[in-house]
Order: sequence, then C-alpha cells, then structure tokens
Amino acid sequence: MRTTGAVNCICYCWLLLQLLSQPAAAKQVLRYRLAEEGPADVRVGNVAADLGIVAGSGEVTFTLESGSDYFKIDNITGDLSTNERRIDREKLQQCQMIFDENECFIDFEVSVIGPAQSWVDLFEGKVIILDINDNTPSFPSPVLTLSVEENRPIGTLYLLPTATDRDFGRNGIERYELIQDGAESSVRRLGSASADAHAGKRRFDDAQSRSSVFELQVADTTDGEKQPQLIIKGALDREQRDSYELTLRVRDGGDPPRSSQAILRVMITDVNDNSPRFEKSVYEADLPENSSPGAPILQLKAVDADVGVNGQIEYVFGAATESVRRLLRLDESTGWLSVLHRIDREEVSQLRFTVMARDRGQPPKTDKATMIINIKDENDNVPNIDIRKIGRIFLRDGVANVAEDVVVDTPIALVQVSDRDKGPNGVVTCTVVGDVPFQLKPASEIEGDMNKKKYFLHTSAPLDYEAVQEYNVVIVAVDSGSPSLSSNNSLIVKVGDMNDNPPIFTKSTVEVLFPENNAPGERVATVVALDADSGKNAEIAYSLDYSVNGIFSIDPDSGDIRVNTILDREQTERYEFKVIAKDKGVPVLQGSATVVVLVADKNDNEPKFMQDVFTFYVKENLQPNSPVGMVTVMDADKGQNAEMSLFVEEEEDIFSIENNTGTIFSTVAFDREQKTTYSFRVKAVDGGDPPRSATATVSLFVMDENDTRQQLPFPINSSYTLLPPSSNVRTVVRTVIATDADTGANANLSFSIIGGNPFRLFEIDPVTGVISLVSKLEQKHFGLHRLVVQVNDSGVPSQSTTTLVHVFS
Repeated sequence: MRTTGAVNCICYCWLLLQLLSQPAAAKQVLRYRLAEEGPADVRVGNVAADLGIVAGSGEVTFTLESGSDYFKIDNITGDLSTNERRIDREKLQQCQMIFDENECFIDFEVSVIGPAQSWVDLFEGKVIILDINDNTPSFPSPVLTLSVEENRPIGTLYLLPTATDRDFGRNGIERYELIQDGAESSVRRLGSASADAHAGKRRFDDAQSRSSVFELQVADTTDGEKQPQLIIKGALDREQRDSYELTLRVRDGGDPPRSSQAILRVMITDVNDNSPRFEKSVYEADLPENSSPGAPILQLKAVDADVGVNGQIEYVFGAATESVRRLLRLDESTGWLSVLHRIDREEVSQLRFTVMARDRGQPPKTDKATMIINIKDENDNVPNIDIRKIGRIFLRDGVANVAEDVVVDTPIALVQVSDRDKGPNGVVTCTVVGDVPFQLKPASEIEGDMNKKKYFLHTSAPLDYEAVQEYNVVIVAVDSGSPSLSSNNSLIVKVGDMNDNPPIFTKSTVEVLFPENNAPGERVATVVALDADSGKNAEIAYSLDYSVNGIFSIDPDSGDIRVNTILDREQTERYEFKVIAKDKGVPVLQGSATVVVLVADKNDNEPKFMQDVFTFYVKENLQPNSPVGMVTVMDADKGQNAEMSLFVEEEEDIFSIENNTGTIFSTVAFDREQKTTYSFRVKAVDGGDPPRSATATVSLFVMDENDTRQQLPFPINSSYTLLPPSSNVRTVVRTVIATDADTGANANLSFSIIGGNPFRLFEIDPVTGVISLVSKLEQKHFGLHRLVVQVNDSGVPSQSTTTLVHVFS
C-alpha cells in the first residue's frame, strides 16, 4: 500500500506539472469520441490512464461531478462509461444548430480525490457525439408538385424540393432516384455539367435516373447540399398531356441505407422564362435579443424581368430549420424579415438559413440567398449559482451533511457560477455573506471561461455540533453588466454529530431513603443522564454494576431503579452501587453516578430478651435496694422503634428495674431459711407506633449463708447401744443423724470421732455418720465406751456440733 501511495503521489505531481505547463487558455483536459444511440455500459475511456494516474488501490478515487445524465465512472479504476439513458445526437440541445459533427459534444467534470479527501482536483472533459444513421431522409410533403412550361427545350432543368435528413456526413443524403409510371428508370453515369449562370459551377452526382420525357440529375451546390434537378428529355405538349406523376426517391449513405419517397406531380403550363434575382447573395444583420415580436430586421429585395404573374415575386423560407421558422416571420409580399417570437441569445446565438424569391409564373422560377442573423447580447440574465456535491460530502436538495470533526479548510461543496450573457454582462464575481465558518476558493488555477467559474466551498473554522447544528450559507453572485444583475443561492449545512460527548448524570451521587418491607418491583429512584450529542450518539442505555447482585435493577431506557427483593434494614442498612449510562455512538462513551440507598426502619421487630428465663443467685441477708441481677434486651429496629421501657410484673412489689441498664433491685433483705426462690416477669415495650413488646421470666435463688448450727436429733446423749462381745468386725454399732438448716456447702456435713476411742475399735463414716466396729473385741475391751462424735459443715467459717454415743460391750 505504501508503494502504491507513492506511485499515485508521483503520478499526481507529474499530472499537476503537466497541467501547469499548459497554456492558460486551455479549457479541456480530457476528450473522447462516442457514437450516438449506443447501449448502456459502453466504455468511453479511462480517465485515470489519460491523466497519468495509477488507479486501482482505492487511495485515489474518482467522482463524476457533472455529466451524470449520460455517463458514469468507476470511482476506483477511473473507467468512464455510458449509463442507461440513451444519447440521441439530434435531440441534444447543444447540437441543434451545429452543422459540423465534430462540434457536437457533452461536457463532463470529474474530481480526483486523494486519501481521506486530503486533496481534490477537478478536471473538465468533452465527449464528442458521433452521428449514426438513425434518421430516414424525408421530403417536406408526401406529394410534390412541379409546374413545367410546355415547349421547353430538351435539357431544360428544374429544381426539385430537397429532402432533409437529421443525420450528417455520410449518413446524410447521398442520392435521389426518379421512377416513372411505376417502374424504375435505368441509371447511367454522368460527368460534370453546367447549370444556370447565377448558381455557379456545380458538381453532378454520379448517378441519375431518366425516362423518355424526364431525367433526374443531382448536383452538389456550393454550400455542400445536394440539389435534385428534373431535366426535360423529350417534347412537352400540354394539349396532349398536361401532367405527369412520378416517384422521387431519396437515399442516405448509411450502412444499411435508409430511404423514402414522395409523389412528384409535374404540371405542364405555359412558359415563364425569367427567374427572380436577389440584390445580394448573402444578407447579414444584427438583432438585439429579446426584441419585441414584429420588430423589423431587414427587407429582402429581388427583381424579375418578366411581367404579369410571371414577374410577381413572393418570398419564402428555403433551407431553414424549425427554430428559424418558429422565431422569424417572412412577409411573402414585401420581403420584410421580422421577429415572430422573442429570441434569447443564450439559446440561439446565430440564425443561418436560406430564403427563396419565387415568381408566380408557371412554372415558377426561384432564386436563393443566404441569411445570417447575429443575435446581440443584452444583460438580461442574472448569474446562476449551482451548488453541487464534491467528493464524499453528501449533498441533496440543497442540504449538505458535514461531520463536526472535519478539519479546517475541507472542501464541502462545488459552487459553479455562470452567466448566460456574453462579454462584460457575463463576467461574474461571487462571495459568501454573513458570519459563517465557510469561504470560497477557486477550484482550479487554470484561467477558464470568464462566464463560468468554479469554486470550492471550504470550512474556515472548526465546526461544533453542540454549539451550532445548522448553518445557512448564502452565496451572492454579481455580474459586470450595467446595470449589474445579481442572484443568490443558499446551502444548508447540517453539522453531523460525532460521538465526542459522554453521558453526564445530573447528580454524581444520588442518595435515597427507602423504607424496608417493600413490595418487590417498587421504584426506588430515577436517575437522569444527559448527552450533548444527538441521534444515536445521544441515545442512552442505563445499567447497574455487578455489586448489587440482582437486588436492584434499572430500566435501560427510563433510568427507573427498582428493587427486586424485600429489603430488611436489620440485615442490610445501606446499599451503594454504580449506575452506568452508555450512549449508542461509535465508539461507545459512558458516564457513571453513585447511588446510595439508605433503608428506612419500620417497627417490624419486637424487643428480644437475650434469654427467655434469667436466673440470678443472691446471698441471703443482702441489704435492701441492692442490685440482684441484670436483664439484657435488644430491638433490631432503629431510632424510636428501638427505644424501650422496662417493667417488672409481680404481685408483692419487692423488685424494681432500672430502665436504662436493665438492673433489677430488691426492696427487702432475703432470708433463705424463710424463702429460697422468687419468680416474676420482666416486660420490655418499644417506642414504635403501634408499640411492640416482649417478656422474660426472672428466677431468683437466695444463696445460703452459713448462719445456722447443726441439729443432732439422734442419738441423744443419754441413750446407749449394746454391742455383744462376739460381734464381728464391720458390725454397725450406731448411726448418727444430723441436720443443718443451711444449704449447699453450708449444709454439707461431715462426721468424725474426736474422743472416747482409745483402742481405735470404732470408725465413723464421714458422710453417712454410720459407726462401725473395726477391731475384734477382746476381754480388755469389755465395758462402756463413750464416743465423742463431732459434726462439721463445709461453710466458711465452718460450724460444728458434738454429741456422745454410749456403747456397752
């Protein structure tokens, strides 16, 4: 691609040097030839090759700026070819008054566009339209009448009406043939011959037809026309025969040839032997355009030496086109040539035709003169301003769409200013009016037709869609006539938006207070983002980031944020996530905002004690109004809904509770020996509306203090137990029973023998108080044993009691 770009650059520079080295008067760069009536897609030529540009890579492209009515161009290869519209040379407006086929052409313009429209060159060209044999020659009437005098000498020559053929050159009229009495006459070749002296020397056609009375001869006139002539070859006697009906056939020189025929009626009349004579063979006059109908131009004059009807002259058009007959009037009697309809020089600059002076003899004699009417210009045309597309900038119906990011000095349109007038009346200057960022620059440095100038309309400052979306560019053109005429044309330039602005939220952070226990699908908030661009570039789609995990959703079009689940403030009190706004431009631009959803509390939670039953232990003998325990209660709600009041529900009014701490106080001292437990309910009520409440049970156990001595109900000190001497070891002697009003360790009793057991015959179980014999009784052990038993509790300090157990063995 770099090599191709380099070659294109070298070729373009070479072409530019070639164009600059040409004379300033050169107007055409490209010139082609094409036959009319061809089918579509006929190749005319290759513009790239003829301009010396290497094409095909796509870096240099070609655009047909004018001439697209008939032609098209391949924008890559530069091939110029015909389109679907048929080209008929004879119907082309510019060819109506052209007599030289090489001068019938169609103009076209082609622009050569560099990469990214970095440069644009405009070239003009002409396609010469070549005539083909597509028109049949025809006579002015299907029946031609010719009056021939009787007794005319053999060899007398009569001019016959000429046929017309809209084709030119070899496709024009080639020969005439004469057929008499329904049969074709024989054909023989003739050399040159002389005609009337006033017609000058003539060149005869190489073919002519003859019969026993008449013979056809075709001569080439000095103005290049073929003139059929009827020659008398035999005696004419009107009294024997007063008319002849012949067939006159005309053929063109095409391949294959085309032909038509007319009936030639030859009427035999009396002799008229003098022809009218014009004073001049060529008449020339100047006529200002727009002359009023009836305005005289000049008077034709011819004289006839005959007298009577044979000397009475009438003036008629000869070889004259339809345009001449439509625009001019020729008075048959006076010969005055006058304006019939207003003539516009811009449509017809010159009228060239022949007129005939014809006498009224039988047959009439004629003379011919050439008329040249030059139409003089008047400043009657305002300048025409034609604004067309150039390159890749789209322009239709007077509106050009230009992207806002085009660089300054970019050509956006081709402006062609022309004036149909001539000379100073057609010299035009033009300018852009108003305060708009556009200016005109010549499209080419080559001086061309002063009546036709081309400019590029360039940007002169940066465009910004967000500042101005549309410009009305007015171009004024003024000619140099006196007084001058002016015109204006305008181009609407719509600035095309480029995606150069990201969406922007109206608030960067949106904080919403939203109540819990909502219904799924409720709208939480609506976010709004604005995009200074337009169209797709300003169409916004909203989305959420992934952090919300489906808890929230957003409508991509409206920006409505909805909650998909039921919110519980006690689980999540605050949500924070991003909202993203993306436009639909290329490339996609985006903006974001932070949404904070604060979940508002509802009184949907009851107070909750940490335990359903609170158990406290308190020592007996505690001072009144001392704390005996503390309950803990929580409320998952917030604020006033979580503000609680505590109450004690009991009948004896012994306890109270502190509202702030949950501390329970007693109003009395406790005596475990009188009451060991207390049970009551504590109630918590929150501050919601309506309020919610909860209760818990409080169990209070009075802890024992070692403030009571043991009681020994058995045995009493005066009792005794008899132990036979034969008693075995481990024999139970007696069980000591003791009680203690205290509880716990204070009531945990232990037994011991502290005296009266010198032989260690007895042991007491420390737990059960059972006294057993542990040694065999001997003689020396017989008698009374006074055992001292001590009972101790486990309190601190310990309490003890002693008793005597009498054993006789």
